[in-house]
Amino acid sequence: MLEITYPYKVLEKVGEGAMSEVFKAIDPNGNIVALKILRQFLKDNTDCIERINKEADVLNKLDDEKIVKSLGIEKTHDCRLMLVQEFVDGKNLEVLFNQISKEPIPVIGAILVSEILLGLEEAHRQGIIHRDLKPENIIITSRGNIKIADFGVAKNLESQELTLTGVMLGSPAYMSPEQIKNQPVDGRSDIFGLGVLLYQLATGELPFLANNYAQLIKSIEQDEYKAPIKVNKNIHPELSKIIKKALAKNPEDRYQKVYEFRFDLLNYLDLLAVQNQRRVLKDFFYGNIEKEEEVQKKLVRTIITRAQKAKQEGSQKEAIDLLAQALTIEPTNLEVRQLFQDAHHSSFDSKKLFLMIFIFIFLLGGFVWLDQYLQKQLDENNFQEQAQALIKPVTPPRPMIISAPIQMVDSSLRKEKNNSVSSLITPVQKATAIVFNVDEDVIVFLDDNEVARPYGGKVALNAGKHLLRLEKSGFTPISSYVNVPRGEVTTINAKTHRVIP
Repeated sequence: MLEITYPYKVLEKVGEGAMSEVFKAIDPNGNIVALKILRQFLKDNTDCIERINKEADVLNKLDDEKIVKSLGIEKTHDCRLMLVQEFVDGKNLEVLFNQISKEPIPVIGAILVSEILLGLEEAHRQGIIHRDLKPENIIITSRGNIKIADFGVAKNLESQELTLTGVMLGSPAYMSPEQIKNQPVDGRSDIFGLGVLLYQLATGELPFLANNYAQLIKSIEQDEYKAPIKVNKNIHPELSKIIKKALAKNPEDRYQKVYEFRFDLLNYLDLLAVQNQRRVLKDFFYGNIEKEEEVQKKLVRTIITRAQKAKQEGSQKEAIDLLAQALTIEPTNLEVRQLFQDAHHSSFDSKKLFLMIFIFIFLLGGFVWLDQYLQKQLDENNFQEQAQALIKPVTPPRPMIISAPIQMVDSSLRKEKNNSVSSLITPVQKATAIVFNVDEDVIVFLDDNEVARPYGGKVALNAGKHLLRLEKSGFTPISSYVNVPRGEVTTINAKTHRVIP
């Protein structure tokens, strides 16, 4: 064991990289910690020392349960830099996939990336861009939680970017085109990296492959990746659309914020009736991966239950959409086919009844209108006949001649009147407000205050940045800041849309 780490007692080595080694240890208070120690031959390397110090500074700014916490920075007895961190009892994503399954699991990929995005949102809010999101830096615990590690090449948007001589900042396979070109990067670069990770988890392959470093760089900059459905036929079309948007080479075509990316992933998971995401990750950690047939049967049963509930609540269209989704998963399921036919017949009968009522009302309205029209014509004819008998020739009156002085007085009075009216007119100030377009079961908090339901009206507020939080039963809350311009009405569109293939 390493005695050079006193007063920390090293228990075992748990990881290593090109620059450092990671050890599990006990601190002077008896707590389990992780020690990230610079390798011996790099102890005087100024670039590596700067990178370790930078990681400590970044982690000190972040306080999120999904990000590994920094406990301080010290030196070993032989003067090597040592970053003390919380110890995460888990395994990184690369190890898990190598131990459990090399087969792609799209649902696992969607859940993992959605959880990473939740932690990454806090980093981006603090102006921190990770820039090296790869399987080795994602840790999964035995309880189904995730931790984002290794902010060693992170960039603080408020300070100068760290540049290491001769060292590529980030793992090339997960880098965005703008990062490879050494152009300015922002949160959308991390979104691209997670798009690569999602593609890999869903298909079992990296989107950009090459025999050497130069070819890989060229492929990321210029080449189109193979469509996910061509690599794994079991990928849902909705997940393919999400991957495509995340992997757009032009940052303007990608998701602009991490919460937009996560919102689409949650919609996809809701479409597949995935509810307890942490339980799925926990099962994945212990290698309890169900066979595809078992997963499909459970999924179809969940969808049937939801369709029956929707039908009972009068949502006929939602029930039909859900049953159509179940048929795409299991076309030979006789129960689903029968329920689908019954729902269609019921919907057709309702439409026929509605059409008959509409025709009846239309015809009734037509008869009423015709009766009123004929009566009106009859009344007009009688009136004209009576009026004709009373009409007598009348000598037209002489035209009125208005003298010039009267015109001048009239003009001055009109001008004075206009001036008095204009003095009463004040400019109308445009309202500064926000409108929420969300599902009925979503609870909205604005600046930590719950917004009264329903959300159809405008909520007046001061211009500027406001904290928005959306909560929905069965889902992890979504939090983000919203900038409300003065004199404008800002609409928050966060309504769940069901996509049926």
